[in-house]
Amino acid sequence: MRNTLWFLFISLLFIQCSNGEFFGKKEGKIIFDVTFPYEQPSIKMTLYPTEMICYFNGKQQHSVIESAWGMMKSEFIIDHKKKEFHHLLTSMGTKQIMSLNEQQFPVWINQFPAVELIPTDETLIIAGYECKKTIAKFNNDSLPFVDLYSTTKLYLDGDNWWNTYAGVEGTLLGFDVEQYGKRMQVRAREIVFEEVDPALFQVPLGFNAIGPIEMKKTMDGIVNDYLD
Repeated sequence: MRNTLWFLFISLLFIQCSNGEFFGKKEGKIIFDVTFPYEQPSIKMTLYPTEMICYFNGKQQHSVIESAWGMMKSEFIIDHKKKEFHHLLTSMGTKQIMSLNEQQFPVWINQFPAVELIPTDETLIIAGYECKKTIAKFNNDSLPFVDLYSTTKLYLDGDNWWNTYAGVEGTLLGFDVEQYGKRMQVRAREIVFEEVDPALFQVPLGFNAIGPIEMKKTMDGIVNDYLD
């Protein structure tokens, strides 16, 4: 199986959003630490991402993750009201975008392993928020279980409809992503409430439009050529 590195979160992603106002603050950003604690050190790990950022405004979010030296960048612009999902991929000077609505989205997400969500009574404090633990059991028995930690104390309208963990209540502040035999750990480090530029939630020009099948092939090709 191949290592998708920072692309792991592309299908599963992170930075989800929930209902629940926090002292009237409805916009800002979530800063996540990205680590690979289960990997053996290698020179290629210098390319791995170390941080993800999710900007939000209550109904929309824009998530960004980037490899070292800006070689590759993945962005997700999501409109929870319209149920629109845009994945922007910049790699070695090439810019591509996949835009899907709620009806089209299954063609994309069904290319990745499905999971069974198992709720628990366990909690963990992450970035100052009490998070409820949910266990994600992959239907593919070769993939280990993943612990998900989510909070309902952030004001964002998102039920995780756009990722593998659909059905988890609240904002995911902690999780591991397991795919192609590699595991990436994601934990929120800080949540900042501040005004966010509305332009961040507009889909930019200059990207070549592709479909979900082509996007998956593009991702796999990048991994095989540069990151494996």
